[in-house]
Amino acid sequence: MTRFTLINPALLALRNDLMTTGIAYMPIGLAIIAAQLKAQGHKVSVIDAFGEAIYQTRKIGPFLCMGLSTKQIVDLVPRDTDVIGVYALTLLNHNATITTVKALRAYFPFVPIAVIENSQAVTAYSLSEVAALFYEAGATYIVTEDSDNSQNGFDLDITWSDGDPPFPSWDLFPLHNYWSLRHAHGPFTSRRYLPIITSRGCPFNCKFCVIPFTNKRRWVARSPETVVEEMAWGGKKFGVFEFHWEDLNPTVDDARIRDICQIIASRDMKLSWKLVAGTKVEGIKDEESIDLMAAAGCNYISISPESASKHVLNLMGKPFNFDHAHKIIKGIIKKKIFLQCCFVLGFPGETDEDRDMTSSFIMELASMGVDEIALFIMTPVPGAAEYERFQKNNRSLSELNFSPTWRNDYAKLSILRKSLYRRFVFQKTMHYPFKVMRQSFNFFRRHFETKMEMVPYKALRYRFQDFMSVNGEY
Repeated sequence: MTRFTLINPALLALRNDLMTTGIAYMPIGLAIIAAQLKAQGHKVSVIDAFGEAIYQTRKIGPFLCMGLSTKQIVDLVPRDTDVIGVYALTLLNHNATITTVKALRAYFPFVPIAVIENSQAVTAYSLSEVAALFYEAGATYIVTEDSDNSQNGFDLDITWSDGDPPFPSWDLFPLHNYWSLRHAHGPFTSRRYLPIITSRGCPFNCKFCVIPFTNKRRWVARSPETVVEEMAWGGKKFGVFEFHWEDLNPTVDDARIRDICQIIASRDMKLSWKLVAGTKVEGIKDEESIDLMAAAGCNYISISPESASKHVLNLMGKPFNFDHAHKIIKGIIKKKIFLQCCFVLGFPGETDEDRDMTSSFIMELASMGVDEIALFIMTPVPGAAEYERFQKNNRSLSELNFSPTWRNDYAKLSILRKSLYRRFVFQKTMHYPFKVMRQSFNFFRRHFETKMEMVPYKALRYRFQDFMSVNGEY
């Protein structure tokens, strides 16, 4: 039996962009890995540096750092641990992750340290692309989708190649602290929620995205029965009936989604679930699929057109069927499922004409009744196809976020982004005033049905923490 200590580092947010950054992801990937190790007979401890101290905050240059300090983390590591695993949750969090590795190496010079890749989030990054930085910091090895981990003294399969994974070991994490935040990645509607991953990877090849590299365009799905059983288990064990699907692309197999919905309906389960990390709209085949999803408790869907310009979509390598999207969007709105549409601004080769097309499409979506939009400014991610194009800027990895102030055209893109948000809200107010009133009401009662209600609340909390905190260290 090997004793593992798994660590989720402190959380970073940009002090000048608290709306977009500082998302309080519950580290489901680490919870699944903990469960896999326990199933193999190992002893596992978890130190969730953010989750254990969500209000412990200090200013570190442009960043707001929330959670345990590296010294506190080191003090909590059992002295008889055999292997330490540090979870690289997001790219923005890189400074906290690598500083944690350095501190652990200083205090545990002979203990193997593994840095574990989060391969199931577009906000993460390829560790193989930046491996030299972690080895220099003191890491013994990195764990990725394609790692041969048997040579490291343990067999950790994070690809699910041998079937469905065990349910996450949430008993090792401070769930009540996450629930007390009242904000998450997805809109936090009830008093408790859990993330769930029902499939891994994505078969598409978008050039702005790291996933084609980290997952090699593979898509592996869990069986409908185990997906439903995990949600039922969450209700029995933790009293949770709201589930945030963190899949990269859960609707690749429409028949699987229908089976999940039919099993939920046959068991008369009273729960809600949201596709919070996005899905490919073409995967939702027709209105019958939407009807089944709504009847089974799906009440939030995020899709990603990215751009309304076919020229830009071609540059991105992003397929998008506008005719199908219009049909599905109308069906989702008809069933009163909250809908988000995401866009990427500033992709290399994008012109003012392309941006005008995207602007017009966003106004059309507002008129149709789409509940919210999300606008991201293109930034290079280690592992994404466009990374090398931007690599000459020599920026630190934590500065590679969706508000890249270092871009020469950032001021122009930032003005456009703010303008589009204002115009979207104005257009929606003109067509659906009661929807806007409801969203305002939801904000004040902390009952969030969309991210646009929740994100300002998160930003205000962080702004208060920023005001009350002092300069410090990781």
